[in-house]
Amino acid sequence: MLQFIPKTDQFICVVNKKIVPAKLLNALGHMMAGLVYQHRDNFAPMRFRDFIDMSKSIHPATSENAFIVLRAENSNQIRTLRNKLIEQRYLLPTLRM
Repeated sequence: MLQFIPKTDQFICVVNKKIVPAKLLNALGHMMAGLVYQHRDNFAPMRFRDFIDMSKSIHPATSENAFIVLRAENSNQIRTLRNKLIEQRYLLPTLRM
């Protein structure tokens, strides 16, 4: 039986709406790979599990944590947010394009 663990971690990214979607997806893939690598000694906070969809297909190692995508109007908004988060000492894996 699965044990309930309250969600405390979320993945949040802010993207510039002016960047082409394919380029954004490529950057997000690289950032997530880096985030997984940073947690290589303890995957527990990432809350991986196998997800079974309605057709009974299994999608292994799916994180239960929320992945929130926010859209900024321009790079100035992203820069302002990034600087505020750095001041508050948040973990910030960033990739600039």
